[in-house]
Amino acid sequence: MSRTRLTTDPDSPRDVPVGRVDHEVLDATGEEDIVRQACDDDAEAMRDMGRCGTWGASPAACAGVSD
Repeated sequence: MSRTRLTTDPDSPRDVPVGRVDHEVLDATGEEDIVRQACDDDAEAMRDMGRCGTWGASPAACAGVSD
């Protein structure tokens, strides 16, 4: 990940960077998408930790959510 150095004046709103968001995609994100992402994140965390079992979201929360 690259770094960008930025010098700002906190009293000047012009200096505060504005993020880039695709509002159509953000608005189209549903609860199922959020649960799927949470389950994927939890599974990746488990692989990183090298443990077995579930961590974070319960297995019931991940049940029925397909890729």
